[in-house]
Amino acid sequence: MKIVYEANMGFFIETNHKMLSIDLLCNPEGYPYLPTNAETLEAVTTAKAPFADMDCMLHTHWHPDHFDASHIESYLRAGGKAKILLPRQTADLINKSYVSRFQEQFILLDDNMDGKRVYEDQDLTISAYGFSHEGKDSEDVDTWGYLIQLEGKTIFHVGDARIQDKNYEKWGFNAMDLDLLIVPFPYIARKDGVTLIKKHLDAKKIIVSHLPPEEKDEFAWRAITIRRAGREKEKFDEIAVLTDYHQSMEL
Repeated sequence: MKIVYEANMGFFIETNHKMLSIDLLCNPEGYPYLPTNAETLEAVTTAKAPFADMDCMLHTHWHPDHFDASHIESYLRAGGKAKILLPRQTADLINKSYVSRFQEQFILLDDNMDGKRVYEDQDLTISAYGFSHEGKDSEDVDTWGYLIQLEGKTIFHVGDARIQDKNYEKWGFNAMDLDLLIVPFPYIARKDGVTLIKKHLDAKKIIVSHLPPEEKDEFAWRAITIRRAGREKEKFDEIAVLTDYHQSMEL
């Protein structure tokens, strides 16, 4: 299984039998974060291989550094067949004619799905968890995390979930034997983030992303995060801080 970094918090996951993406299609104009890699974006929005045959496309919330409605519309228009999982609040940004025309491809998340399996197909199961978004200015943002069980491996992508016990304490993720945890950089750069991981999200491997490119890193978050990851690396099998397109991890 290969996990490839393609955007700010965006990844493409591929095995011999399954393909899916998380927060792959974004356009963070005005945000100091990486947009979708240009070559990848062209291939996805024109439904070229291997992206045309994806099983699922997951999006955590509507912020433009995680999602772009026009890219989803292009993918559907080009004949992409993936199931598209996203919050209803996020789906509201997509032209309603697309949601109606391709309704069988959409799985829209709401409060009734919190903590439940939302997709199952052979050896792929996806569960969704509704979280509070990080930051006081985003308290009304409906953001979700995804637990992916794929071919015997368990991956958890937290989206932009706030670093707080309340988001995680009722679910018992530590008992789920996480093979890979994907988190934004504050979970490693901040002491309370590391504490929360140890308390609720213990995993064999961790991918850290959502870092600004070097030329936009006004507060030196890249250096801070890499330094902090170095201090914590002995506690996990691997901590990978991903900052460049096409970096990857094998599971």
